[in-house]
Amino acid sequence: MTNTPAQLLLFSVSAYVPFGRDEVACGFVLAAYDEEDARDEVREFVGESTSITRFEPVLFLGLAQDEIEHGMIMHHIPDFL
Repeated sequence: MTNTPAQLLLFSVSAYVPFGRDEVACGFVLAAYDEEDARDEVREFVGESTSITRFEPVLFLGLAQDEIEHGMIMHHIPDFL
């Protein structure tokens, strides 16, 4: 099943995860229904074993295209996740 652009939005989310004594910033671009859904999808992607210490404000990037599905992550940095 594909989603219509009216259902899905693209978001940019920055999350911080512990790495040794520091934090590492992880950037994501993903499709979600709203800001909280975008954060939930990032939490699911990072996994239960990695805690997220904080989120930067979620940025709305625009409507998703028809071939993009809910929770699809188009880009993330760093690649070690």
